[in-house]
Amino acid sequence: VMLDKKLKQLDKKRLRGYLEDVNHLQSLIENLWRLSKSGIRKKKVDKVKIKQILTRAERNVTGVANKKKIKIISKIKGKNEKLRIDSQVATEILTIFLDNAVKYSQKSAKVWMLAKKTKGRWLVEVKDRGSGISQKDLLYIFDRFYRADRSRSQREGFGLGLAVAKKLSQEVGWKIGVKSKLGQGSIFQLFFS
Repeated sequence: VMLDKKLKQLDKKRLRGYLEDVNHLQSLIENLWRLSKSGIRKKKVDKVKIKQILTRAERNVTGVANKKKIKIISKIKGKNEKLRIDSQVATEILTIFLDNAVKYSQKSAKVWMLAKKTKGRWLVEVKDRGSGISQKDLLYIFDRFYRADRSRSQREGFGLGLAVAKKLSQEVGWKIGVKSKLGQGSIFQLFFS
């Protein structure tokens, strides 16, 4: 009976590992597919409040954040107004930023998502106090398959998420950016109007 329990626990552990591998491969395939469809995407403009976009992006990373006991704090400076934008693209980009912030933060950390209107356009920042990115890596962080220094590349991922975010932002004419210091965290930015 004791041996059966140990075997069942071992089987569960292996099965969890296999499922994680499948999820990683699925993520790789989806990201490669997104990067390969150049100009195919139809622009879809809808009316949505900024708060809805933040909530959707946050919901997309809830599982990963809960696993690491990371709290995501969202704030909007100014009016929660309705926007006419491609909310799916905005949500995808912010999901990628949040996923990275969670991935590179310590357990039980906090991640912030701040939206504010500045000079007639919206800026959404995703901020963490994780491992940060060195100045030399910042130049290439949005390139396909680029993985920053060893401390960051020991973590899961294929180096495609930020390349997808860049491609999506270019397709709809938005800008993305990053500010970071090694050991002090990062701020990923999405500018749109």
